[in-house]
Amino acid sequence: MPPESIRSKVDLKRLGIFLIVVALLILVLTFGPLYLKRWLWDLGLSRPDYAGQNSYLDEPTDVAVAKSPIAATVGPVSRDFGLMIRKIGVNVPIVKNVSGQNAKEYFSKLKGGVAHQEGSPLPDKNGNMVIFGHSSFVPGVLLTQYSDVFLLLDKLQKDDEIEIWYSGQKYLYSVSEVKQVSKGSVEITKNTKDKRLTIFTCWPPGTDFKRLVVIAKPK
Repeated sequence: MPPESIRSKVDLKRLGIFLIVVALLILVLTFGPLYLKRWLWDLGLSRPDYAGQNSYLDEPTDVAVAKSPIAATVGPVSRDFGLMIRKIGVNVPIVKNVSGQNAKEYFSKLKGGVAHQEGSPLPDKNGNMVIFGHSSFVPGVLLTQYSDVFLLLDKLQKDDEIEIWYSGQKYLYSVSEVKQVSKGSVEITKNTKDKRLTIFTCWPPGTDFKRLVVIAKPK
C-alpha cells in the first residue's frame, strides 16, 4: 500500500483533471453552438431563419422567404417598434425606454427583444437613437429566443441596410461604421446633432470584455 500522502496527491490530481474536463464540457455545450453558427454563416452553409417569427405572413410565399438574408417579402415582427437587419436574419421587437444603467431592468426587458436606451431619441426625431441587446447567452442571463440576437452583428459592413419600424412607418438606415470599443465607453450613447442609429452589444460572444458597435445613418 502506498503511503497515505501519495494516495492523497493522486486523488487530488484525479479530482483536478475531472473538474477541468467538466468545465471544458460545459464551455463546449454552452458556447459551441454559437461559434458553430458563426462558422457555418461564414462558409455560407447556414443562415438564421427568422421568417417563422413574422406575424404578418402566415406562410412564406416563396422558398427564398424561408432562407436568410430575410427575403424582401417578409415583414417586421413589430410595426409598432421593431428592428430588421435582413443580411444577418434579425427581425425582433424593440422595447422602448430601457435603462442602460440598471442591469436588473434591462436583463428583464431583453427577454422581449432588443432595447431602446432610455433618453435617446426615437426614429422620428433628430439625434442618436441607441439600441442594445445580447450577442450570446452568458452566465446570469436567462436563455431566451433573443439571447443571441446580435451574434452576427460584426458581419455587417459599410452601406448594409438596417430597418427600424416605428408607429407603422419604416425608417431606413445605412451602416457607416462597425467598430469595437472598451466596456466602459460612454461616447457611443451620447446624443448627436445629426440623426443616426447606434446599435451595440457585448463582445466577443460569450464575454463581457468589449462592446461591438454599429453606427448607421438615415438613407
